[in-house]
Amino acid sequence: MVKKILFLIIVVGVVCTSSCKTEPPVTEPSNAIFYVRGEISGQVVNLNAGDLNYYMLPSFEDDTIGIREFNGDLGQFDCVGDVSCPESFKISFREAEISGAGKEPVEKVLYPRFCDLRGPATLLFESYKATFMSHSIPTTLNHTWYFGDGESSYDKNPVHFYLNSSDSIVFPVLIVQNASGDCQNEISYEVNFESLCDVDFHPTYFSSQINLNPYPTSNRTELWSYNGDTYEPFSFKGPPTDSITNVCLESTETATNCISRKCKNVVIDTSSVDCVANFDVIKEKVTLPDMQDYSEVTLTWQDKSGKKYNSSLFDQPSSSYLEIIEVEDYKDAPNGNATKKITIKFNLRLFGNDSEDFLDFVSEKSVVAVGYPKI
Repeated sequence: MVKKILFLIIVVGVVCTSSCKTEPPVTEPSNAIFYVRGEISGQVVNLNAGDLNYYMLPSFEDDTIGIREFNGDLGQFDCVGDVSCPESFKISFREAEISGAGKEPVEKVLYPRFCDLRGPATLLFESYKATFMSHSIPTTLNHTWYFGDGESSYDKNPVHFYLNSSDSIVFPVLIVQNASGDCQNEISYEVNFESLCDVDFHPTYFSSQINLNPYPTSNRTELWSYNGDTYEPFSFKGPPTDSITNVCLESTETATNCISRKCKNVVIDTSSVDCVANFDVIKEKVTLPDMQDYSEVTLTWQDKSGKKYNSSLFDQPSSSYLEIIEVEDYKDAPNGNATKKITIKFNLRLFGNDSEDFLDFVSEKSVVAVGYPKI
């Protein structure tokens, strides 16, 4: 899976000096724009951006299966967003279901409504896992992957999960480019997760002749293509040393009729070209918890000791809710991404180590900011 995080520091009210950390908590009303106020198991919570070194950090990110979350963290400046940040608050809204045209706009998630509360995964589904390994030359190239299901990545060796049965056969594309942008090359071939056979080949070079060595070789028939022209031989007269030949092999097992395919960009002298794209893929069928849970919300709280409590670890009581009261556009972040100001109220249970280790968190009104990308 590809990840984006938007950092926006919003400081309102009185500007704190370093001595703020030693002052007692503010109990009088604050003029903070962003705040979380309520009670956790009877104890007052009063966090205000701009007071006691607290600030609001809006962000967005895609999780490991490509579902976007719009986040808002409220914590102290020197630790917010870290693994450990005592007395901090985080809210995460998951995007609306991805349509055939791609990701839905943020307005499909952030609008006045009673939100569905994310809970523990109860359903299981079979997924196709692809571990992509670039063999592109040189190794410093910029990579762009199109996985064939509408998702993409800029990682060199991404791991991607295909979540639909229709993704059993895909045609991922790898495009590589050098730093100056004057060389670009791509490679693509069929990846069939349901196929019970696989094939590969290894080119060897003798003078201007290229020999193609397929494996496995027994009880198979091979059909080769070079730059789109189809042939049957195992070798061919090589191209000029400074050119690239796209070679594809279609192999059929004679006993089972199982067909597998593999393509490579073949170069006689790699030092004579600026960029060459090639990749391998490890295919797996895996069973994962159903993590899709579109358009749902999660709250996370860290207490004074830094212990985390999360609303989605176990089922919520029937009285639990989170309501979005109002959503407003807020000022853009310095990097050009957008921010939403959200007024919420909620009554949720936050779980620690197990279902019996919990805190009840109630807020009649809190105002947070979450980040999202401009489309």
